[in-house]
Amino acid sequence: MNVSIYSRKAIEELINHDFPSNTAVISFYDPETGHDYGNCIPVDYRGKCSRLFYVCIHDIDMEVLEDYNLSFDTYFPEADLLVDFILQAEAGGMNIICQCEYGQSRSAACAAAIVEYFYGNGISIFSDYRYYPNQLIYNKLLQALRRQTNKEYLDVLILTCNCNEFYLAYIDLETNELIREHGCIRNPGKLLEDNCACPSSDLQIHHMKIRKKKNGVFYFAECIEKNIHCKELEDIAQNYEKPFIYENKILGTFFFERNFPCYYTTIDWLNNSLEVSLLFDDTSDAISNQSLEIFEFLCFYSKETDNSFKTYILEEIIYGYLQKMDNEAVINENLIQYMENNIYATTLDIFDEGGFEIKYVLDYDSYKNIVITMRCDIESGVKDYDIHTEYN
Repeated sequence: MNVSIYSRKAIEELINHDFPSNTAVISFYDPETGHDYGNCIPVDYRGKCSRLFYVCIHDIDMEVLEDYNLSFDTYFPEADLLVDFILQAEAGGMNIICQCEYGQSRSAACAAAIVEYFYGNGISIFSDYRYYPNQLIYNKLLQALRRQTNKEYLDVLILTCNCNEFYLAYIDLETNELIREHGCIRNPGKLLEDNCACPSSDLQIHHMKIRKKKNGVFYFAECIEKNIHCKELEDIAQNYEKPFIYENKILGTFFFERNFPCYYTTIDWLNNSLEVSLLFDDTSDAISNQSLEIFEFLCFYSKETDNSFKTYILEEIIYGYLQKMDNEAVINENLIQYMENNIYATTLDIFDEGGFEIKYVLDYDSYKNIVITMRCDIESGVKDYDIHTEYN
């Protein structure tokens, strides 16, 4: 979710040109006081955004609340309703624009509270010299956000991986229930900031407070204790680290790469080692039949396939590339023969929807290699390619 800050002038220019789609707006304006009447008229967003929340409020500090017959409790009474608006916008995958008269105080405070709540980085707005966030609005909105969602917080022991970006299981400490599910953790950077670099073993167990979201997503709130022991979660971690193997009578043994994710193996491809990755069907964690069929076809016709790819590379790709590298390059029979003998396949990635990507390397000379990556399918052959030089 992107949270941005606008003044009245800047937002009116945006409205008249290219207003962003999928954006909710929080618009602050002044109450009528007899002065600066133009500031009391809210910005007209009609036809520009589908979600809009107006806040009519004085831009004042704690010291002068009584001058306006207000107190901390009566100032900004819309905070709880605004929280509902913010949470609905976030749940809908929308960005948020915060706008006030000058884009410096009320809107900046609102944006800082949102950024602090979701990402723990409200200080980025306070430290920006362009903004002077209103302390009352910031604190009241942040308190309301935390109060409104406090019931959603879970006190857990959680098993994480990938530098705490994902979790594999957790124990709800309120019920002592072990939950075997996996998902991602938003804002894991806060957990890593305090001396928690990724260890050699990426699986970790922490005592954390988290806010649960839909579809298995947690928002990190607080780390109470890092790298702790819990037998139930350690057993899950031990099982997770065991290699997952797929055996195929024709194609051999595949190992499951959890972080990519894919199945991988290494085969002999015309006297060279070829690293093969097969992306799997994420609905069943199984290699798709289509991927296996493509792999079997390429292996069975490896010599014909390799010759076809090499011919395409040399005739359709390399010659033009060498001319761009050096206008005076001379492509003679000796060079052609050398390239034919020094180009070889290194990696093959096969996708579950039917296409594949194969990489060839040409050992051009002792200083550099030319790398060609081709995206293909069985029926039409090479669809497009990338080519670049790597220097030794």
